Amino acid sequence: MIELNAPALRQIWPRAPQGVIDAFASPAGHALLDRAGINHTRTRLSIAFSQGEHETAGFTIKSLTESIAYTSEGAARVWPSRFPGGAAQVRAKYGTAPGWQK
Repeated sequence: MIELNAPALRQIWPRAPQGVIDAFASPAGHALLDRAGINHTRTRLSIAFSQGEHETAGFTIKSLTESIAYTSEGAARVWPSRFPGGAAQVRAKYGTAPGWQK
């Protein structure tokens, strides 16, 4: 497991808010990364961190949230290769309840 500390994370993400640095450097942050296997190898860590940094503009996007509350039609439209059968395939696989309940 690769241990991370605040100074190292600040070098990786120079523009990130201190709260982001503190969250990743905390014991809870380490536990989450470990549970997902992200900090098990340098390759996994670099891929995950670079993707997160890219998608959030270095964690500088204000009020960043992402909703996964897609309708079956929306999920089929966003991921046509995953759901070639359209909305009916989404409903068959995941049902119609809110969230990822089946």
